[in-house]
Amino acid sequence: MIGWLNSDERGASAVLVAASLFLLMGFTALTIDWGAATNQRRQNQSAADFGVLAAAQFANVDAPPIECGAFSGQDLAACKASVEVRDIVNANLGLALLAGDWAACVDTDVASYPEFTPAQNGFASPITDCVRFSESMQKVRVFLPTIAVDTTFGQIMGRAVIDTGAFAHAQADFKEASKVIPFALPSNLAGQSHGCLKTSGNPNWDVCDGSVTGNFGSMDIRIYGNETTNTDTACTGNANDMLLSNIARGVDHPLSKQPDPAGPQKVDDDLCPIFNAKPNSSLAQPGVGSNLDDGLTFGGNAFSLDGSSYPGRLQDGGGVVVRNSGGPNPITRLNNTPLWNYLIGGNSPGFCNTVYDIGTGIDTPTEMQACLDMWGAGVGVIFEPTIKDAKRYAFVPEFHIPFGTPGTEYRFKDFRPVYLNTTYYGCSAGTCSIVHTPGVSDTGGCGVDPIETCGTPGPWNNALEAVTAFIFKPGMLPADALDPFPGDDDEIEYALIR
Repeated sequence: MIGWLNSDERGASAVLVAASLFLLMGFTALTIDWGAATNQRRQNQSAADFGVLAAAQFANVDAPPIECGAFSGQDLAACKASVEVRDIVNANLGLALLAGDWAACVDTDVASYPEFTPAQNGFASPITDCVRFSESMQKVRVFLPTIAVDTTFGQIMGRAVIDTGAFAHAQADFKEASKVIPFALPSNLAGQSHGCLKTSGNPNWDVCDGSVTGNFGSMDIRIYGNETTNTDTACTGNANDMLLSNIARGVDHPLSKQPDPAGPQKVDDDLCPIFNAKPNSSLAQPGVGSNLDDGLTFGGNAFSLDGSSYPGRLQDGGGVVVRNSGGPNPITRLNNTPLWNYLIGGNSPGFCNTVYDIGTGIDTPTEMQACLDMWGAGVGVIFEPTIKDAKRYAFVPEFHIPFGTPGTEYRFKDFRPVYLNTTYYGCSAGTCSIVHTPGVSDTGGCGVDPIETCGTPGPWNNALEAVTAFIFKPGMLPADALDPFPGDDDEIEYALIR
């Protein structure tokens, strides 16, 4: 049997219901306002993601906005990136975070990411602490200023606003391993199919005689620092060590072409270490010296990010031969894959067919050169796409003018693909103790067997003194071997990393 509540009980129930309604309204308020804040945080994160990708892309010194005009070098690049972040964030959020908001912003969590702190040579933009960069500006961090979300019901609970924020990290890098090496192709060599880089007057025959084809030169290209290529930053210091590293691993930052020789100039050593600055000119190197040997065959550990050693460019990679040396590095393995291995067998022009005829005593490098010399625009592609992965395949800068004066700035007209070929060791009076041409019998004991000893350790100088290179003409190579092409915008990719 249900009885009626007395007056005291009815009063207590009213209080209980009122309290319950108050709590229910409070929870409802928190749910609604928290949902609004969560939605704002999602928008913040999206804006931060877009902003940081824009910062990585536009962290350079081209066409800076007016408010960045007082800065130069890294500060200019960082300022430009910060203005880009502000514009992108505002566009995505549909609100205006003013310059003052960014100027007052403090990145309160940067200590958790030391690569963006001074302890590891990271730094902040000159116009905001909340856009930060790693030493080479390859990595970017964006930390949004606090955005307050006004509450609707939360004010009942004494909470007028909910603060929201977000952060994001991005990195710029090559789409593929760097292929640009610091050998220079002057204008007088650009029409040739075979050229030579050498350190002295020896050897002086064939393509290295200097009278017909001239010589490649070498470039004094800085090392900006790149985690992917394991290079530490070297904007000043020993040019020979930088040359060694660049030969072995390739230039560790993007370069750009300067088709107009009188156009705006961006010099490599002035822009180091701004990863995405894309210089279009560099100084000539006074010489190559032993770094031609170390960079191509032995490798080293100059400017290695973790102090580890790395192999020479021609080490291993298929068809290996072994070279002996009387120096501190007694043995090195050399790639022995000839260029003609990459010819399209069924579609190559008839004048290239003899290049395959290794067993008849034909001088196949000469035949290969004849193939390249006779190639015409109507022939089309004659090489397989797999050439892009060859150890000996690389790109070198081509210049508008003849090359050779050390310390002179030369502008990059283009980047030409080459295939490194014959190497000459221990040369004196026109004779070399070892001459290694991939895929054919050589002097000094080299052969075509998979593993073969080249030369014998002895008291003579067995240093690498010259290397020849086949120079490709436009149209010979498939698109896969040219994509991404050095100097093009699609050479670089930008990725969120956090």
